[in-house]
Amino acid sequence: DVQQLWDNNSNKAIGGRLGYEFLPGLEIGGSYSRQKYDEDNQLDIDFLGVDIQFKRGNLELRGEYIVSDVDRATVDGGNFDRNGYYLQASYKYPFDLNYVKSLEGVIRFASLDDSNSINREEENRTSIGVNYFPIEHVTIKFEYEFDQESGQELYGKSFVQAIFKW
Repeated sequence: DVQQLWDNNSNKAIGGRLGYEFLPGLEIGGSYSRQKYDEDNQLDIDFLGVDIQFKRGNLELRGEYIVSDVDRATVDGGNFDRNGYYLQASYKYPFDLNYVKSLEGVIRFASLDDSNSINREEENRTSIGVNYFPIEHVTIKFEYEFDQESGQELYGKSFVQAIFKW
């Protein structure tokens, strides 16, 4: 399993991102990350991505395309790759109320094409949400996701998340 909840080896991930602001509010970037993910420090996972962000006033548009290459033992099915992207639009509306600094509406579409799946089919997700900023350094997110996997019925789930920044 590639997803780990704790550090299971002595290898550390190496990665970074470079971005360049071409015009005021328009930034394009690229990122790369590489690490070993198994207990024996033998199996690699690599990520390569390109992203774009546009900000104008309270409007923000962003997107990213990323590819990954995952080493896996032959007995477990062999190496595989996957790629995916997301597109997101948000608008932050300022308020002048005691407990509401601003609200931000967000809509996002994401797609993943995973060669690890038997039929190499896409999984898509559409998310809508509202971010609430009660005070500086605190965001509370309310989000609903519509997930669609090939051959599966559309299903949804909701999230509430608190973010503290310092």
